[in-house]
Amino acid sequence: QIIEYANSFETSGNMTNNAAGVCVSLLSLFLSFVHETLESRVFHRQIVHFIEATNDDEQSTAQALFLELSEQLLRLLAAAAAATHQAEEAPGFSVYEIVVCGQTFTLTRKMLADRILSLGLNILDSLQRLLDAPTFVTILQELIGHNDIIIRQKSLEILAHRLQSLNLSKSRNQASIEASLHLDLVGNLRDTVVSTMPKIWKGLRDSSAIGLAQTALLCIDILAANLGKDRQGREMLGSTLADIVGCLNFEGNALCFSDEILNLLGSSFLCCGTICSSLSSGALAQLAPLMKTFVRILAGFSDNFVDDQCKVLLIRSTLSTIAVVVSELPSFSHPYFESIVISSLKLPIWDNIDSFGILERDIT
Repeated sequence: QIIEYANSFETSGNMTNNAAGVCVSLLSLFLSFVHETLESRVFHRQIVHFIEATNDDEQSTAQALFLELSEQLLRLLAAAAAATHQAEEAPGFSVYEIVVCGQTFTLTRKMLADRILSLGLNILDSLQRLLDAPTFVTILQELIGHNDIIIRQKSLEILAHRLQSLNLSKSRNQASIEASLHLDLVGNLRDTVVSTMPKIWKGLRDSSAIGLAQTALLCIDILAANLGKDRQGREMLGSTLADIVGCLNFEGNALCFSDEILNLLGSSFLCCGTICSSLSSGALAQLAPLMKTFVRILAGFSDNFVDDQCKVLLIRSTLSTIAVVVSELPSFSHPYFESIVISSLKLPIWDNIDSFGILERDIT
């Protein structure tokens, strides 16, 4: 059914306004039904009963059907994204007039495309809970590489949800095994960070792009926590750490950055800390540039009153990551102790009672 609707959606420019509008409106209703079904507890119980009552071959058939549904949704998402861009570039082709029971309704093509895009992504978010790890990775690799930034952002949010639930619902050994199946995604996530952060330092102020990089860092952080004992994972994390540290080469004082960029920096530092914790001595090559960046951040806040929550969080992220790095590489961190202590003692926390207690513990 989705294939038929996708075909109609892709060729709606050759249809009458009424026929195309009715088709896309019906698609919206149909997708709402699919999403409600996938979220239904009754459906979930039926899936569990099916798995318990069938053999491995039949269970593979169920996964194949979920994969087919995912592939059809990917095609539909591509068509919806293309329709959105087409409506923005050609305003004259962006309005439907639908006649229902003698009444005329005017709908914009972009409004309908955005609605379908949102529903399709929500369905994928619900569907991922029913997919096994290999199938999920196959779908996510295509989504992360999509041209539309909204689809890329949502796909990373879906990945983050899955990885977080993985940590909460399974033992560390089980989490590590499944995380290793997501290893191929680390390269995609790293490419997202590397392609976005340098543009931000050069003046890009697109909230979607900043959010995309931050979500990618969160996913890398979660994977790093579970891949530290995997040989192939350690190799991948080592090169990823080098790329992230390379992206921290920004100009200017962090005090001048927006809250979004401060949060992005904090996420970058925490991600580096998690990778260093997983790699231990394997992170030694990145120790010097990383510690110099931390000292620079702390020095930038010295003698400046900090009353902004995002700035306080960045200081906390910096100090927390320093603590992790020093604990993992104590013998190699001593050249930076003096600079860190001096910069930390100069932090303007003494004038901010609310931040003092928290930051004092971090410094200690």
